[in-house]
Amino acid sequence: MLVAPALLAAVTAVFQAMLYFRGVQVARLAAAQGLTATQGLSGSTTAGRERVNDVLDQLGQPLSGVIITVSRSAGEARVTITGRVPTLLPGFAVDVRADTAGPVAVFRP
Repeated sequence: MLVAPALLAAVTAVFQAMLYFRGVQVARLAAAQGLTATQGLSGSTTAGRERVNDVLDQLGQPLSGVIITVSRSAGEARVTITGRVPTLLPGFAVDVRADTAGPVAVFRP
């Protein structure tokens, strides 16, 4: 009698885990691409933000409520993405975050 509900719960948990790990992977990919666009010689925070949005659009916007933070100083560029993964269970919210940083390219003759 309890086999069907337990099996349904297990399958739902597997699919929820798949959605979570895909969300983490997408956030990391978008952050890495945004960092590359930000840290180049002609890079900027605007270019990094646009690249992050392009990557998320190409992947079908798998995250909701996305917050993109891009910063660039004289020595470091940083991109942070926070978003919410789609959920299969009502009232079960899962957030993901990807933070990446690296040095800014500098031309020294």
